[in-house]
Amino acid sequence: MDRQQLEEYALVYPQQLVFEAVFDPLSDDEPRRYSRVSRIAHNVYLSCAEFAVNPRVVTELGVTHIVNATPDIPNLFENAGVEYLRVPIHDSHDADIMAHFATVCAFITSAH
Repeated sequence: MDRQQLEEYALVYPQQLVFEAVFDPLSDDEPRRYSRVSRIAHNVYLSCAEFAVNPRVVTELGVTHIVNATPDIPNLFENAGVEYLRVPIHDSHDADIMAHFATVCAFITSAH
């Protein structure tokens, strides 16, 4: 879906959360360059662990806080001033992520 289609979708379904793809550090190909890290709110991004541990992504996006939703991937940038919240859940359909929503929301809010 291209940007125009996303904007049209947002007009028809304004209640839906529309992700804006902003960054793909593994691609030098401009059409793919902004397809892996999504902006879900002002200064709030969503990505997979591969990009949350990538110093280029963290630096270029000015990341200051990371929710590490894994039980075992290290918090690589703690010594560089990035604040972390670990949510030790497994990527599984039966993981109880709702149990962590209040804590994660408070952490994200504290980053502003």
